[in-house]
Amino acid sequence: VGTRQIVAHTAVTGIGGITEEGISTSQIAEATMMAGMIAAARRTIVIADNTKFGRLGFALVAPLDQLDVVVTDEDPPPELKVALDAAGVRLVVA
Repeated sequence: VGTRQIVAHTAVTGIGGITEEGISTSQIAEATMMAGMIAAARRTIVIADNTKFGRLGFALVAPLDQLDVVVTDEDPPPELKVALDAAGVRLVVA
C-alpha cells in the first residue's frame, strides 16, 4: 500500500529535529514515510521534546506550515517560537 491509498484524519509523529526550516529526521526512508502520512492526513501533530529544538536532521520531512500542532515539554527558543506562530502552528507545552 502506497501513501496515495492512505486516508488519515490525524497523523501523530515524533521527529529527529525541528528548526525554522521545518521538521527533519536522520533516515531517508523514515522521512519519505512521514512526509506521505502528513500529506494524507487532514491534521498533523508533532511530538518533540526540547532536545529536538534547533536540530536539523539529514532529511527534511515537512516545512512548519504543513503542521497543525507541536506538543513539547518546554517552550522553544524565541526564533523557533516566532516561526511556529508565523506558520500558524499551535504550540502545546505539557
